Amino acid sequence: MNPQEKLQRLLKAKAAFPETELTTALNTLARGLPFTEEEHDRTERGLTTESRFADVYSALDWTALIHGLDQWQLPVSSKDEWQVPDYVAFVRFPDRKACPVFVEAKLVSGQKKTFEISLTLLNLLEHYAATWGIPLLIAIYWQALHLWTTHTPDQLSRKAKNACISLACAMERDVSMVFSDTLLVISTDWRRRTMYDPSAEGFHLWDPKRGFIVDDFLAVDGANFVQLSEVESGIINKIMRPKVLSVEKNGVRRVVTTACTMDSVAKASSIVQLLLEEFEAFGEEDEPSRAFNTLARLKLNAKIPIQPYIPKGKTPQLALLFERTLGLTWPD
Repeated sequence: MNPQEKLQRLLKAKAAFPETELTTALNTLARGLPFTEEEHDRTERGLTTESRFADVYSALDWTALIHGLDQWQLPVSSKDEWQVPDYVAFVRFPDRKACPVFVEAKLVSGQKKTFEISLTLLNLLEHYAATWGIPLLIAIYWQALHLWTTHTPDQLSRKAKNACISLACAMERDVSMVFSDTLLVISTDWRRRTMYDPSAEGFHLWDPKRGFIVDDFLAVDGANFVQLSEVESGIINKIMRPKVLSVEKNGVRRVVTTACTMDSVAKASSIVQLLLEEFEAFGEEDEPSRAFNTLARLKLNAKIPIQPYIPKGKTPQLALLFERTLGLTWPD
């Protein structure tokens, strides 16, 4: 086993047993391998991103299975011809059989707005997928926006040594629809009525200017308000850009009515990602479904409209992906 594979296995063990007596021993073993601090941290960030893809996308409706692939390849010479992807995912469109796709998960860290992958690695991944006759997707996590996008390899622009895609293009070409990723439609019609109490007990959502949220209502049509749970309030905090319309005083409490300042959308997968961060629940088997069920209740109770996330621009691999997974012929 080469040093990189040893490091990956040690870091996976560390993630499986966080904050235990094993942590120090695993860190000592990992730091003893021939890698710089930067290389070690980059590997750990990559493994974290890889595992979080499974957490987020397993919560979506049409994901029947996500299965991690053992990337310890033998013989070693096989790496000159193939690279095993991170996952095989089975997508099941209603009334169709489950269809497999391979997924390689990648991170764009910090404030970067362009994803790059070496052509050597991409070609090896594509060769592996072609050998099986299964579509390949590149899943990209844009850290600055807490945003996942997925792409067929031919959606990337190829240069001499690298293939790349900008954040702007990635948002237009995202193919996550095959997992049932949808857009929640947010409009300037939205009105929110929130009660704050600076000294309340037993509540968790805190505004530094007004105190804890103790009661919250949302009207997506501007008139018919529905009550939000605390977790639902947390979702709205993250996806709605408000402006204050009025403030009513009731002792130490304040009832603040706000309006949404702009029309926008929020991806279902992004909200699941934010909820899992809020719950600190990555790696917990039941938490992705809990996060998705919370989102589903919010959409239903508040009657938030949704629309499909349809990628722009036809490519051969995109057309094949939609035909295989959804049974749909991409229009010319």
